[in-house]
Order: sequence, then structure tokens, then C-alpha cells
Amino acid sequence: MRKYFILIIIIMLFIFSYLIFTKRDNNIPVFSEKVNYYDLYVLDLSKENFNTNNIMAVFDDVVILEIYPYVNPVYKNIIGIDCYKFNTILSNKKNISLFMNEYINKLENNNLKEEIVKYRLNGVKINKIMVYTSNVVINKLINNHNIKIVKR
Repeated sequence: MRKYFILIIIIMLFIFSYLIFTKRDNNIPVFSEKVNYYDLYVLDLSKENFNTNNIMAVFDDVVILEIYPYVNPVYKNIIGIDCYKFNTILSNKKNISLFMNEYINKLENNNLKEEIVKYRLNGVKINKIMVYTSNVVINKLINNHNIKIVKR
């Protein structure tokens, strides 16, 4: 009887150890930081010196939807551009060029010739920007520049 009891215990230990060492992890992670999910982000660029001349160096691989330029408060009512919406069919570079043309035309129509020269040389300062991109790209931008995400 004792032999059978020892044999049963050995068999049970063998089965138990087999189950422990051969168990596979069938769990699938629900969230991973490496997953690219895309969303709309409004970024505050006022702490950095971004303008229409240098913005493409940083935001070239990002879909820009809107820009919010800094407009001098003296002629803010004259210009009337608080936000410029991009055409998503066109490239970012082409949209910035169209924005600059519209901005300079508004300045020309109001006889602000000195401002036109200034903006052609230095570009128009950009305070905010709305982009559609992945969380990975946004994290890189925030880590490399003084950019904050703001509420829409």
C-alpha cells in the first residue's frame, strides 16, 4: 500500500511540475506606449521662436490643420486673421505659402509697407498650431522643444 501511495505522489508531482513549466502566457497587453494612436493636438508654441520660415524644419512629418499666428495688437482688427485653416489636400509648405500671401495681401491693402518687409524677412510668428499626428511624434516634439499641449 505504501508503494502505491508513493507512486501516486510521484505521478502527481510530475504532472504538477509539467503543468507549471509548460504553462504559456496567453495574455495580450491592452495598452502599450509603443502603439501609435493618432489624435488632434493643439500645441502652444509661444515659448519657442517658431515662425513661417522655420516651422517646416520641425513639423515636416506632421499634418498641420490650423495655425494661430501672433498678430500685433495695434493692427489686429485690420488684419482679422486669428486662425488660418490649412487645406489638407495640399502640403504643409504650400499651405504656409498661401497663408503668407494672404497675410501680406491684408497688410498691403492697409498700407503697412514696413510690416510687409519685416514679415517677408523674419516670417510670421506662430503662437499655436493644431496638428493631427501620433502620440509618439508628439512626445518627441515635447521632449525636444519647449512645446505644451493645450485644450482645444
